[in-house]
Amino acid sequence: RLSKALPCRRSQGECAMGAACCSGNDASGNQQELSEGSARPALAAQQEEVVPKPAAAKDQAAASPKVWTIELVKTEGSLLGVDVDLADGVAMRVETISPGLVSDWNQAHPGLAVKPGDKIIGVNGVKGAAVDMAEACKKDKTLQMSVQRD
Repeated sequence: RLSKALPCRRSQGECAMGAACCSGNDASGNQQELSEGSARPALAAQQEEVVPKPAAAKDQAAASPKVWTIELVKTEGSLLGVDVDLADGVAMRVETISPGLVSDWNQAHPGLAVKPGDKIIGVNGVKGAAVDMAEACKKDKTLQMSVQRD
């Protein structure tokens, strides 16, 4: 986090992010204006919070964690295909991904893939208790999981 705004040195071609308005005069030749029809299509997964951050300088604090929701539907004989660690008691930390519903999700949604080290912080509205979230994974057919990456 920045504790104060950085000065703009416009004459030297440098400005702190957000210190100047981007206008037609300021835009480089590589920039293009998005028209209504050129916007990217919406993602199939719900995104609870995605906070784009500039590359962190050595003296800046780490960017906020990214949190998104995945939905898995269990069928007869299907496996989740994820090993989790419940040790912290609050979240389920993803240890490994093996063949199953999570790897299927990852193949279908590579931009929102679940990876080892991610934390499952909610399952079907259950939050704050890893054991209760694990129980929801066992008993519920449809799983809406909130996943966090630090």
